[in-house]
Amino acid sequence: MNLRVIIIDDEYLAIRLLEEYCSRFPFINVLQSFKDPVPALRFLEENPVDLVFLDIQMPRITGMELASRLSPDGAGKRPRFIFTTARHDFAVKAFELDALDYLVKPVSFERFEMAIRKVEENILDFLLLKNGHRTIRLAYEEIIFIEGLNEYVKVHTPEKKIVTLAALKDLEARLPRNQFVRIHKSYIVSLAFVRSWTASEVEMAEGQRLPLGRVYKDNFLGLL
Repeated sequence: MNLRVIIIDDEYLAIRLLEEYCSRFPFINVLQSFKDPVPALRFLEENPVDLVFLDIQMPRITGMELASRLSPDGAGKRPRFIFTTARHDFAVKAFELDALDYLVKPVSFERFEMAIRKVEENILDFLLLKNGHRTIRLAYEEIIFIEGLNEYVKVHTPEKKIVTLAALKDLEARLPRNQFVRIHKSYIVSLAFVRSWTASEVEMAEGQRLPLGRVYKDNFLGLL
């Protein structure tokens, strides 16, 4: 899936910055940006949207009011929100409204990227991986396990193995914690593909036997 996004902020420069940040992620599709929250609310009521970057202090309707007014769409889904504001004191209320994140202006790209990692974990169902000059979209359900190879990782699926330049800890941070778990300094496994385990080893559904590190054992067992 591509991530359907809208941006709502009464500051033009804030909109431009978020649009530029979003353009760096190929799976983000910014459908529209709004300076006025009223037409934005109408758009949200009439169109499927996955994620909203939402300012809080705006004329006519505050971001908090907009988020609380929005009903689920015909499929029973409600878009997720990331609030963007110059103030810290709305954070508690924002998370009461089930905000995915809370960004304080000025928003650096590094902080924005951290928010997108939360999006990947909570909304998306795939990883984007660089393989040579190509970008591969790999569904979470295809991944059996991921193997760390110094500066590279090898992603094992039933059909293929994909080697990409990445750190294992970075992929660990991007994957949903209820579906994947680190079992060793060199391995992350999909819980859906775990067949059996002992005190020192995990057997995967395709027959691979991987070491279970002592440091990771309790967390692994707690998720089964």
